[in-house]
Amino acid sequence: MLKSKNEYDERQLQVRGDIFKHGFLATMCFLLMNGVLNSNGFVWAGALEQNILIIMLASTIISVESILRGAYFGRTHKPWHVVIAFGGLIFSQLFFLFSHLKDGETFTENNMLTRLGFTTGILIFVGIIAVTGVIKLIYNKKQEKENS
Repeated sequence: MLKSKNEYDERQLQVRGDIFKHGFLATMCFLLMNGVLNSNGFVWAGALEQNILIIMLASTIISVESILRGAYFGRTHKPWHVVIAFGGLIFSQLFFLFSHLKDGETFTENNMLTRLGFTTGILIFVGIIAVTGVIKLIYNKKQEKENS
């Protein structure tokens, strides 16, 4: 059997299973709350944008919990590569954000998210994941130094 170079140990697999269960339940709750809002006439974004943001919110919760519980990266995975990729994504999107803000665009229009508001929401979720990863990596390095 082929083994992945990012193979997870047994503890990580157990933790990841619990985390994905939490993420699934959170997604169901978010979808239910969104359905209640929509059925009561409060439509905060287009249907596609609502669904993508709900999925991103759940993914952020799953990612942050995985990072904090030490189950985000496999045993041999290089976490800095992911942090650099997320950082690059955030950095590139900041140019988009500032260029549209400079042009006078707003995050909402008629009580609904605009494309700028939607993109900013995604940027915030990715930023939360990246910052959590950096903090955890710094914390782990500090723990390693104290233990050696």
